[in-house]
Amino acid sequence: DLYTLAKDKYDHKKYYRAIELFQNLVYSHAGDAIVDTAQYYLGMSYFGNDEYQLAATEFNRLLINYPASAFAEHAQFMRAASTFESAPKHFGLDQSELKPSLEQLQEFVSDHPESPYLADAQALLLKGRTRLARKTYESGVVYARVESYDAAKLYFQKVVDDYLDTEFAPRALFMIADGEFRLKHFDTARVKFEGFVKVF
Repeated sequence: DLYTLAKDKYDHKKYYRAIELFQNLVYSHAGDAIVDTAQYYLGMSYFGNDEYQLAATEFNRLLINYPASAFAEHAQFMRAASTFESAPKHFGLDQSELKPSLEQLQEFVSDHPESPYLADAQALLLKGRTRLARKTYESGVVYARVESYDAAKLYFQKVVDDYLDTEFAPRALFMIADGEFRLKHFDTARVKFEGFVKVF
């Protein structure tokens, strides 16, 4: 009866009440067969309520305590998604919380290559990698603007080396060639521009 009431609140997006009821189930009825389901929906309720760090904690708890649960696969994805959502959205802010989520997403992709959530995991991976690529790229742009082309090149090269699958890789490669041109390293610049044309 308690689960039915909690699930009804969840289905109607009354997440605060659903959280209270699912918490009651999880903490007061340990050992009951319904507890892993309640644990899963407790995480989903936190996620629905935009409390992403708490959601990640509950999904992690499910994975540790009920690894054989029917909800384990989705909980693994949702743990990564919750960690991803808890990171600042603007590339210029501290992205230290983003890196563990990308590791979790990569782990999920490796563990579940045929999962129905695979495309969502890959989309989040690319989105996160693009954010990190832009942060690095924009640091290079700052140095290029003050004509510190050697310093700028270090950042642009990191984008090319680490984030080749993102939209900032071709921009970074162009900026490396442009920096060589502005330093009057014309032979090197020509090779870089020719490489850019071939690849992109």
